[in-house]
Amino acid sequence: MVEFGHHLLLHDLRERVEVHHHPGSRTGRLKGSLEGDLEPVRVTVQARAASRVMRQHVGRLERERFPDLHRADVRRRTERRLTARNSTRVQSKPGGTRPDPIAPQERAEPVVVAGWDPAWEQTFAAIRTRVAAALGDAAVGIEHVGSTAVSGLDAKPIIDIDVVVRNEGDVAEAIARLATIGYEHLGDLGIIGREAFRAPAGSPAQHLFVCPASSAELRAHLIFRDALRTRPALAATYAALKHELAARYRDDRDAYAEGKSRFIAVALQDEREGSRRAQRR
Repeated sequence: MVEFGHHLLLHDLRERVEVHHHPGSRTGRLKGSLEGDLEPVRVTVQARAASRVMRQHVGRLERERFPDLHRADVRRRTERRLTARNSTRVQSKPGGTRPDPIAPQERAEPVVVAGWDPAWEQTFAAIRTRVAAALGDAAVGIEHVGSTAVSGLDAKPIIDIDVVVRNEGDVAEAIARLATIGYEHLGDLGIIGREAFRAPAGSPAQHLFVCPASSAELRAHLIFRDALRTRPALAATYAALKHELAARYRDDRDAYAEGKSRFIAVALQDEREGSRRAQRR
């Protein structure tokens, strides 16, 4: 539940609480006083209904009714995560660290959110052609994801790419073939369902991942991209948030990414619930 929305959600929860008076029952007896002794009561909460109400309201409250508070909430969450984190290089095993997915030269540069550039599509097409030639039949798809895949959306000028393979058994072959054109395999970086790569030196700025077709991470990337493409208001709110985060965390790419995570999670939840409602009709 969002920090600033609990008082509004409480009203909805109260409407779903049944109070039954049982003077002689020991079940659920509450002791206290409010204008005298409180009559023993048993309170039954319809947990499932309450949970649905909370999920349905969180996204709307954050985006539509409290945009300023939502952004403040994002900042607070980001700052707490950063305070708790000891290093941007996460420990993967005793005595070792995971590779940094961000190239050193990219990490040294400030976070910049640029106006949409139609050349991003051309850059993706050029990368796809080269990658597809190396992968051959090891890949069943190469998807342009992330903000640069959304026409008109401001973004960091870095192309996000998901290479799709049939199943987990084909991942190793894709890794081997990408290595022949200079892509360095970085592992899953703690996120199951995708394998990250660093592009060869001199390549256009990009983040490339290999995902099995069944990957939950791949589905999330595609759902969020398509939501931004079809919901202009969502895209505009996302762009405003990114500009604010870029100004606040100009020299901290990890904090910038953390700041976007809550917004993305809420958008994904809304899309999935909308899809389930449509299926029930």
